[in-house]
Amino acid sequence: MKIYVDNQISNVNVAWQANASFQNTWLTNLQANVDSLSANISGNSTTKPYGSYWDNTTTTVANIQLAYIVPIANTFGNLGVSISSTNRIVFPYSGIYKITASLQFLNTDNAQQDITIWLRKNGTDIDNSGSVYTAASKGVGSTPGKLIAVVPFVEGPVNANDYYQIVWNAQNTGVSHQGIAAGTNPTRPASPATMIMVQKI
Repeated sequence: MKIYVDNQISNVNVAWQANASFQNTWLTNLQANVDSLSANISGNSTTKPYGSYWDNTTTTVANIQLAYIVPIANTFGNLGVSISSTNRIVFPYSGIYKITASLQFLNTDNAQQDITIWLRKNGTDIDNSGSVYTAASKGVGSTPGKLIAVVPFVEGPVNANDYYQIVWNAQNTGVSHQGIAAGTNPTRPASPATMIMVQKI
């Protein structure tokens, strides 16, 4: 038996060394299998890609005819999902993702004001992704009306390296997208302008 096995191994070695095309094909297939397994593990394992982000940039409506892209500067934690160009959510693997955005707005106008929030994919607005929220009017004195808009999106199919942006508009220059500072007596944490959670589902 040992002699037979040794002969078979010898035959394989001879064929391997004599056939460069076979070597290249075998190595190419092996690399493809490794790449596929790696992507499958990274994109579909128990620990799925995610990202959790926040930002405290103040953006005030300067022109009611403009759309404003939500900035994203800080990371709570992430795996795979990343931010580029200060406002693009980049997805590492294809699939279906849930994007939940919590955006805080202030309104210094005497009337209630509507705010529309929507998604862009690779620079193009996504049809029927808009949500309209109403910010309260200014209160007594200079106290602005406030609104926290929680916007859930389920997006797919997302292709690897697609990027998404969250966009908003208000039809009044009294509206701003901004955070609120930490409070005292009792101590209260700051309220960021933006909090975003991304999950592969």
